[in-house]
Amino acid sequence: MKSVAILLATTLLIAGCAKSSPDVAVSPGFTFHTLTQNQTLHTAMPALNRCGEEQPNAERSCPLKETLIAGAQSQDAAALFDRSGFRELRVSWETADYARVTHDLTQAYGEPRSLETKSLRTAHYTTVDNIVTTWCFSGGQLTLEKYADQFTVTRLSYLSSPRTAKSTSI
Repeated sequence: MKSVAILLATTLLIAGCAKSSPDVAVSPGFTFHTLTQNQTLHTAMPALNRCGEEQPNAERSCPLKETLIAGAQSQDAAALFDRSGFRELRVSWETADYARVTHDLTQAYGEPRSLETKSLRTAHYTTVDNIVTTWCFSGGQLTLEKYADQFTVTRLSYLSSPRTAKSTSI
């Protein structure tokens, strides 16, 4: 039982971008098109469409002008900014574009830190393999999920931490 617990703990550590582990390989800072970690909303405006109103927590969501992302036409692409700057990126594509998107992200950021496959049951009682791929950066984590939103889209999510670092770009 103890070995199962150790194996589970090791798997969880490897699967994420654990900040407490010095042996987790990370890439330099994150850049996506012209957006960089902690970039201010003002300096990011050339890459953005009209931003939404500022929320009470000082967050603003802004659609990206460029919608051809990672080799495929995105359905939705938006960046979230707060007082610290660029904090989050959300992009979705048709699930048919998953292989192309994964290839382009791997070309840009290198081999992912983790690749997790989970069997899921659809509403029609068929089983599909949902693949969750994670890249780690010195200031955040990029995750690509093959089947998101009830199997309707492939979703990319980037969440930045507040510190600044050198950048690797796509």
